[in-house]
Amino acid sequence: MDGYPYTEEDVKEVARCFTGWSWDRRNDQVTWGEYEFQAGQHDNGGKQVLGNFIPAAGGESDGHQVIDILIHHEATAKYIAYKMVRRFVTDDPVGEVPELLSNVEQAYVNSDGDIKQMVRTILHSREFANSFAGYGGRLSRPMDLIARTVRTLGLQPGDVSSIQGGMNNIVGGRGFLSAMGHLPFYWSTPDGYPDVKEAWTASATMLARWNLGLSAVGVGADGGVQRHLVQGFEPTRDMPAEHTSAGAVVDYWTERILHRPVLDADRQILIDYLTAGGTEFDTLTASQRERIPETVALILDSPYFQWR
Repeated sequence: MDGYPYTEEDVKEVARCFTGWSWDRRNDQVTWGEYEFQAGQHDNGGKQVLGNFIPAAGGESDGHQVIDILIHHEATAKYIAYKMVRRFVTDDPVGEVPELLSNVEQAYVNSDGDIKQMVRTILHSREFANSFAGYGGRLSRPMDLIARTVRTLGLQPGDVSSIQGGMNNIVGGRGFLSAMGHLPFYWSTPDGYPDVKEAWTASATMLARWNLGLSAVGVGADGGVQRHLVQGFEPTRDMPAEHTSAGAVVDYWTERILHRPVLDADRQILIDYLTAGGTEFDTLTASQRERIPETVALILDSPYFQWR
């Protein structure tokens, strides 16, 4: 992505346009925190934003004019298209999928900024279908990974709150997000956490990601991370009783977590681990059933789940 089309002076002028935009600070449970324009705090002088003159005494409309200028600026379509294609397809949109990038940009222009049209353009593209095989895929960032893990296992807010220390154990200084370097609001520069896979593939980060999968099913290593991420969640019990064979158990958890089958060779690896070398038709013994949590962790820690 090329340089930005604004200057430091533009930033200052935009800040002037938004003076007075604030919120209700009165001690009123009904209105506190709601947006309000404080005219006495507004800079009523004329402004110049990206070559557009905003006359004096515009009041609250100054901010609305800035929004309109930004929405319709040609760089906005380029920038949003770039970030969306990078999010869904490849870390290098300009170098690898320039045609798709142009199409998504045009979707923004044609629809007057309709994000749904941009997403639809991406999801219907051959580049998206080929995103993993052709461009190496997209690795889930740690916050996304934790959210997906909690959601796919069907955990509820009450389950999460049962963790020792509550949510702080996940997002606090001792938690998984800290270990993976993705604590909210801790990125020091205003560009936000990186959205490229190389930023999240260090060996320590990957180890924390794998430990998350183990801890989610109650078999995490004691020590630096808690053994049970969520108290009371037991994969051995949290599945229909009729699934008694190795193949049925593997298929149940694969479908529940991934919502799609895995390659036959990878399915066999899961069966081999669960049965300690048996077959998919084996009715699981008591000792083999004890390996179900680790088998579930293998699915959570596999590229099928770690990559999106």
